[in-house]
Amino acid sequence: MNTKTKEKLLSQLLELPNELFGQPATDEDIHLFEQQFGPIPESYKWVLKNCGKMIIGSDFTDDIIQLSESHKKFNAEKLIGNGWTLKDIFLIGWDGAGNPIGIEIQSGHILIEYIGDAKTTVLLNSIDEIAKP
Repeated sequence: MNTKTKEKLLSQLLELPNELFGQPATDEDIHLFEQQFGPIPESYKWVLKNCGKMIIGSDFTDDIIQLSESHKKFNAEKLIGNGWTLKDIFLIGWDGAGNPIGIEIQSGHILIEYIGDAKTTVLLNSIDEIAKP
């Protein structure tokens, strides 16, 4: 993640009420999460530790507390017949309609899968696109 993106994310944090962003994650929080669910991409780890969450469009991603529950839910729902089909992603939250949003591990793309049709759309090519005007 580049410096411009970090500055943009930190400025969003200052512009909005603290309760919208939650508490930044500690190193211990990160360690405990990764023991249970696997590694967090470095770019999102920075977000969790410095901002708590971030905004993508009109939606907030999960903070470290919400992330554990979201990963449990997502992993369970992938196993059902019409479950989520996103693969090789790190889930970072849900949009307002309940569609999962994740970081594709290989590319860094921010993806969303829509309920009912398994259509996957790239929301951002990377977290760095948040800093573009």
